[in-house]
Amino acid sequence: FDTADRDLIHASRGSVELWNIINLTGDVHPMHLHLVAFQIKERVPFRGPVDDRGVPQGVKDYIAAWHVDPDSRVPILGYGTGPHHSAEPFLELSRAQRPAANERGWKDTIICPPGQVTRIIVPFTGIRFETNRPYRTQAGRSVRGYVWHCHILEHEEWDMMQGYRVV
Repeated sequence: FDTADRDLIHASRGSVELWNIINLTGDVHPMHLHLVAFQIKERVPFRGPVDDRGVPQGVKDYIAAWHVDPDSRVPILGYGTGPHHSAEPFLELSRAQRPAANERGWKDTIICPPGQVTRIIVPFTGIRFETNRPYRTQAGRSVRGYVWHCHILEHEEWDMMQGYRVV
């Protein structure tokens, strides 16, 4: 939650965006977005053979290409469709899986399996109120906007969240 203002994600009011939640960890993460309901488009595994620890080669290549901390325990948001930390060259796109029947409705929290990219369609439409008001976190920090985060209790208690603003 110590993200500098320049590091915030800026979603565009009135747009529908594709967010790629990239889980490089070995754990399942229940990811939650404040403010909006969204739908799962698909889940895509990383490409390549798996090593003796169960890590696909595509994960290693992604880490090397983007200088991502391989020891991070928190999923990464490959935001939008642009080149910012894009995982597409490292994915097995032909193995993309549509969401299960019970996941096809509107969600605010979804499961992100390890070694995969969970793609979600996020509508920032119909928002007619101020999305940049300040509020105080449980840890006493004053922040503006909204957050996306993992619903693992330990992650929440340590304020392991990232802010975003709708502009």
